[in-house]
Amino acid sequence: MDLRFKNYSSIVASSRGSVFLLSVLVLMTVFTLATALLAVATSNYVMDQAEHDYQAAFYAAEAGIHHQMEVMKAEIDRLYLEGSYTNASAFFNTFWERIKDKKALSLDIDMINDKPVKAQVTTSKGTLGNDFCEYKIQSIGIVGRIRRTIESTVRVKYAPKAGASPTLSTLFSYAIFVNGKINQTSNASYIEGNIGTNGTDSDVSLKNHSGNVQTNCSLALPKIVFPSIEEAGEPLVVNRDMTIAVPGSMKYSSITVDKNKTLTIQLNGGDTVIYTDTLEMNNKSNINLQGEGRLILYIRDAFVMDGSINQGGDPSKVIVFYDGEAVGGATSKFNFYGGLYAPQLNLHLSAQVDIKGSIVVKEIKIAGNGSIVFSHVYDESNPIGVGGVGTDSVGAEFDIVSYHEL
Repeated sequence: MDLRFKNYSSIVASSRGSVFLLSVLVLMTVFTLATALLAVATSNYVMDQAEHDYQAAFYAAEAGIHHQMEVMKAEIDRLYLEGSYTNASAFFNTFWERIKDKKALSLDIDMINDKPVKAQVTTSKGTLGNDFCEYKIQSIGIVGRIRRTIESTVRVKYAPKAGASPTLSTLFSYAIFVNGKINQTSNASYIEGNIGTNGTDSDVSLKNHSGNVQTNCSLALPKIVFPSIEEAGEPLVVNRDMTIAVPGSMKYSSITVDKNKTLTIQLNGGDTVIYTDTLEMNNKSNINLQGEGRLILYIRDAFVMDGSINQGGDPSKVIVFYDGEAVGGATSKFNFYGGLYAPQLNLHLSAQVDIKGSIVVKEIKIAGNGSIVFSHVYDESNPIGVGGVGTDSVGAEFDIVSYHEL
């Protein structure tokens, strides 16, 4: 055999072995990479599916919460259509009986990734107040093994059934009108004029009064409608005797009248409208009126009353709308000639008072001396042009107090 041919054959055979080995290595590398990529892809798919299920469980829990809220609202509407309730306790007892079969619900919502999507909803009764009740709704969204829980507290506020809100003229036809209790201690301020309440006879305790007392009036107190005043509103600080003229309406972020100082408001012949978040009347301070017309004063958040507003003047020249729940101050004197409409206010008069006009509040306790005398402050022939109170039909308010994931 030719030596050259033999060497060539050896080289070819060796090359074929190297190519085969290289091919095996390449195939192994490709297989390893493919396996790794497949594992990554599978892992990403599983993670995506898990994230999708996790979000779906949250939306399922939300759906359960909103479903139960709508069930409660619908039942409340039916109660108002079907009957009239003389007090909040009777209304809420009937409402709870109506929804007792709906307090625990299991909702089948959908199918995702071949898994059923469900919500388990439970409702429990919480705080019961004079005219409201709170309820806790808990909803668990379930997708496979994933669970997410949302909890919400809602407050239902009761108002006596009525076709429409009573007018201010009706509410201001009493020396004092309260939504609940009126309590006058012995030797407290003398009250002259009729008294009205949405409460019962047991909610009335009077020691020094002349006039009629009407209970179970079923006159709901409509919400205050605040005027729309675009200006940002600067604070007004009265640290010296001062006179201001308001051409129509004015907004202040706060009004502070210092001790022994007097703010005189020049009326414009019509309605002078002043809006403020806070009115602070310090000891022996005064707000007086000058000229013809009427002052409509809106106070949104805080009212510190330790002075006099329109004392000795015509009570029909002042109407104060206050949306707070308490009055600060009043440690020495509380002098007011006008109409006060404060549907959320628990008014405690422990100081000497000189009040002439009409007061409409949530509840009132009178412990100080002095007098509260009725005088007409409002009639529909001279309506308030800006703001005032709502006139929509009265029903239950449904408010979300809290809403969070556990």
